[in-house]
Amino acid sequence: MTDLSIEKGLIPLPQIMEQREGFFVLNSSATVSPSPVTGYLLAAIAKQTGLDLGTGENPEIQLVIDPDLDVPHQEGYVLEVAPVSIIIRGKSESGLFHGIQTLRKLPGPEKGGDSIKIPACFIRDWPVYSFRGMHLDCCRHFMDLDFIKRYIDLIALYNMNVFHWHLTEDQGWRIEIKKYPKLTGKGAYRGSGENRYGGYYTQDEIREVIAYARDRYIEVIPEIDIPGHATAALAAYPEYSCTGGPFEVSTHWGIHTTNFCPGKEETFTFLQGILDEVMALFPSRYIHIGADEVKKDMWKKCPACQKRIRESGLKDEFELQGYFVNRMANYIIGKNRIPVGWNEILESSIDPSIIVQFWYPADDARIFQTLVGNGNKLIASYVSHCYFDLPAEKVDLRKVYSLKPVPEEHKMVMKDRVLGIEGEMWTEYAPQDTIDSKVFPRILALSEVQWTDEGKRDFDSFRSRVETHLKFLDTMGVNYGPII
Repeated sequence: MTDLSIEKGLIPLPQIMEQREGFFVLNSSATVSPSPVTGYLLAAIAKQTGLDLGTGENPEIQLVIDPDLDVPHQEGYVLEVAPVSIIIRGKSESGLFHGIQTLRKLPGPEKGGDSIKIPACFIRDWPVYSFRGMHLDCCRHFMDLDFIKRYIDLIALYNMNVFHWHLTEDQGWRIEIKKYPKLTGKGAYRGSGENRYGGYYTQDEIREVIAYARDRYIEVIPEIDIPGHATAALAAYPEYSCTGGPFEVSTHWGIHTTNFCPGKEETFTFLQGILDEVMALFPSRYIHIGADEVKKDMWKKCPACQKRIRESGLKDEFELQGYFVNRMANYIIGKNRIPVGWNEILESSIDPSIIVQFWYPADDARIFQTLVGNGNKLIASYVSHCYFDLPAEKVDLRKVYSLKPVPEEHKMVMKDRVLGIEGEMWTEYAPQDTIDSKVFPRILALSEVQWTDEGKRDFDSFRSRVETHLKFLDTMGVNYGPII
């Protein structure tokens, strides 16, 4: 007999839930009320269960937007399943959408049979963090459009609301920029002959992904990595480097020395032209400029860079990077967007309005103290807990689940400066067909840390729910990795 206990497989764990007597029988005669998310629910239920529901005047499944709903966050919802009805109330459209995801994960909704029993329950739920993201590197290995949409569907299922799209690297430039066609004409492909590899997304394809994500209440944040990780761009436009090239799109991994030249004024004009098209495409609040792992070898030898250092009153190449970051960040701010950079930007003086995405281990006291003192807001993405390209033996479920966004000694001062948490999927050693096994099941732990109040989380309970949840992942066609 199927166990219909609601706590058995729900991930992330709701803040408040109560099992009630009986169950709702879902079959093809059930109807759904009209709402902005009705079409999504009908399609999701059909795909997940094979049941084709419709809409009706007296629907058994009611979807209601209630701005006055008693939940402490705009993305909150209330889900009530009774023997005669299912009612989902969202404080906003996104809240209603998250309620649907919980309904989909309750025991019962799975393929097979003419009817499905869903246990009666009451759930009142909301997130603890407003920024809940997953990243995908499409540069080291190119991902096709259908795969990206599926990735977005899966992160939406676990109540995430940010897709961080890594689009430029030493090994490939993946976004069409009409002003600079060689970025994709040359920069999108590496190698030659039978070993030629790559691809890029047209602006129309990018709009398609953004629209797809928007329908799932997910913000797509583009990352255009500057001034480092720039070999592919400079293979196409070497005049914006310190040496003038020539360069080839890199065919190997690692940190490269090929950077944009901050000593040349035309470099900034070039990059601003790129960002203009990026910001015209992406409506996201945030624009990510990377700025990580910048080796400064070329800058030390470059007459233009050394002149910039002298004339701008800078001490060294680290301050030159700060000059570069602040200048590009101010350009983004001037367009009413918010710049984001990896934590290496803290190695020099930066504007406190720039969001810092922290990837160093959380116990890197020196860099974290700089963040605290500088006043920047934080996205926590620690390599020690959030890098799913690392082997599961190194970053296992317990490790991910133990994540605390801020070290205890900084908790009070940082409590209003933590935007949220993001998981990272770098793809040096992860082509498209391996992504599922890298991300799952670790994304389950991440989603619960992002969503559920720390006081309600318990690893042993979570680990037990993962075992039950595997059947749901099977239903969804997820090729998950080791459960360790």
